[in-house]
Amino acid sequence: MVAFVCFPEAFNVVEAAAVAANPATNMAVDTPSRVYRSSTVTPFFVVQSSCVTPIDVVAIVGTNLRNRDTVRIRVGSSAAAVSGEGTATADYTMPAYSGMKADEKLPMTVLRLPVPVYDKFVRVDVTATGHTDEYVQISRLVIGSAVDNEGIGGGSEIAINDVSVPYTVAGMAYFDQFPLGQSFKASIPYISDRERLQKWQPMLIKAGITKAVLFVPNYKLKANPNLLRDSQTFSVWSVTGAVSWLRNTDYAHDGSLTAAIMEDADPTGAVGNFNQTITIPPDAATYTVSAFVRKSDGPPVRVAIELTGGEGVAAVSTFVAVNPATGATNFAGNSNVLDAGDYWRIWRPLGNSVGHTSARIRIYPAITTPGSPLTGSSAAGVGKNSISGPQIERGGELTDWAPTSAALANDTHYAAMEQNDAVFGFITKSTPVKMNAYDYNSLDLTVTSIVL
Repeated sequence: MVAFVCFPEAFNVVEAAAVAANPATNMAVDTPSRVYRSSTVTPFFVVQSSCVTPIDVVAIVGTNLRNRDTVRIRVGSSAAAVSGEGTATADYTMPAYSGMKADEKLPMTVLRLPVPVYDKFVRVDVTATGHTDEYVQISRLVIGSAVDNEGIGGGSEIAINDVSVPYTVAGMAYFDQFPLGQSFKASIPYISDRERLQKWQPMLIKAGITKAVLFVPNYKLKANPNLLRDSQTFSVWSVTGAVSWLRNTDYAHDGSLTAAIMEDADPTGAVGNFNQTITIPPDAATYTVSAFVRKSDGPPVRVAIELTGGEGVAAVSTFVAVNPATGATNFAGNSNVLDAGDYWRIWRPLGNSVGHTSARIRIYPAITTPGSPLTGSSAAGVGKNSISGPQIERGGELTDWAPTSAALANDTHYAAMEQNDAVFGFITKSTPVKMNAYDYNSLDLTVTSIVL
């Protein structure tokens, strides 16, 4: 994990498709009301940065994107290099954001490059197919070099600021309402004198109190553990039996409108399921399957994992079943279910000890429960449930769910929640304090935004 501050360096727009009233040049100013607005839901733009130091941060702030939208960022030596006519030095595609987010808070997409890039041309492609706004909007483009630290100290304060002005007329209270803002107050410890003078002080002088910066208190770029494709919209999944679904019609465990309502309406047919098969290496490893099931009075749900393939190797499988009303599972002590707010998260590991080459998840939206405790019978049930966030991951331990797209190349995942506390705003306090440790400082820093 790392905490960093980035001062947005100037840039020139090389190419961008935008509506006339909201050009791409608006992304170079700190005024939230001046925005870039595209003419399509799949826009791109190319800019040339004036950053004199190597670039290691690219971010788009104050967007209207959904978490299932994707953002591709390329950095290269020329406009041609980042537009497919050459090879970009850095090329990352990621979800617009991850983790939970308040509806009132505008998203931001933050990329911290693992290795700084000396090239200055940056291209951003956004894919927001089906967006109801019918356009993509961005308030600010941040390109620059991060000033970082291993982390922040304890006692940080995260506040929502309301600067609305109250007044009274004839004994009645009224308000001149203004947009809410957010502030993050943190102590950044163990900054050496050299780092303070060479890195932090120049950044603080450039920003002052009149120019906004991006402050990310907790960030980590990590590989996506989810081996399934399209774990949000289910568009590349297969259907077996007399089952149906309505995709992207219910709120998922992470607050996005990506849960699928899965239904089995045929009590006479074979039990139906939704499934996906992936390729795995033929080694001795354990794989863990998991999914989120909305709490409801619907029928029990079963989630199974099967390991198949390999010459002369018999298939193996296991499952976990849950009662959506109570969270009761087919395991003593309900050890394979977690309470996830409006959802239950159920999970089950299975070892690949004999060289299987494929893993398959099967989600049964309605099964019967002949007996107690819940047995997970395959007999067909009737009813529907909301399902979200399926995952197959390598290893026997359950980890955070990671969203995935239909294409493997589009899945560079970011630690959940790291962007929710990030603030793009003005430095309202920056006080270096000498620590007891020789030649080390602690920086008391507060960054305050003027809109959420």
